[in-house]
Amino acid sequence: MENEGSECLTDAVTSFKYVNPTWEKVRVIIVEKGFGDISLL
Repeated sequence: MENEGSECLTDAVTSFKYVNPTWEKVRVIIVEKGFGDISLL
């Protein structure tokens, strides 16, 4: 990812959903402790 902005995160999540058709079964998301704005997720 280029940065942690909302537009970039939206693109990342959209791409993840596209290549992982069972994404709705995801129960946990792990991010690094330095992640800027957790509310964007």
